[in-house]
Amino acid sequence: ENAISVILNNTNIDLQSDENGDLVVELNGKDVSKEIRTPEISRLSSDIATKKSVRAFLFELQRNFGKSTSIVAEGRDMGTHVFADADFKFFIDASVEERTKRRFVQLNEAGITVDIENLKKDIESRDYQDKNRQIAPLHPAVNAVIIDTTNLEIDRVVDIILKKTKGVQE
Repeated sequence: ENAISVILNNTNIDLQSDENGDLVVELNGKDVSKEIRTPEISRLSSDIATKKSVRAFLFELQRNFGKSTSIVAEGRDMGTHVFADADFKFFIDASVEERTKRRFVQLNEAGITVDIENLKKDIESRDYQDKNRQIAPLHPAVNAVIIDTTNLEIDRVVDIILKKTKGVQE
């Protein structure tokens, strides 16, 4: 834990939005937005996220980014921990089979070849770890709208979210 704290204190992570509103993550001045979404990093992130110093570092980084701009944040503890006071919270879920299929397609489109059964095991393992970690375990916020997207197209999910937030932004 001490070694991790030293590394974090000597690391510069910058969060920005690009012209499309997508998140750009820079590590010590280098754009690592694509690299952090690889299967290897996904696998390791759940283990690393159990470290108290890592969670504190990321909490502060994410919270500060959210204060600087209006954002839509996605992540496993955004509504319960990082942005607990958010005006709107949605807990978007799908069956493990559907999430595996979607991730498989996403990785293939990025030119990354993976075994779908291993991918499913990785997702199940990460779910278990995240739900059972001591610090900020995965669960819906009490006031979150839960949306099961297993059988929904993205446009339908967006419609549901927009209906829940309609009129508030005007």
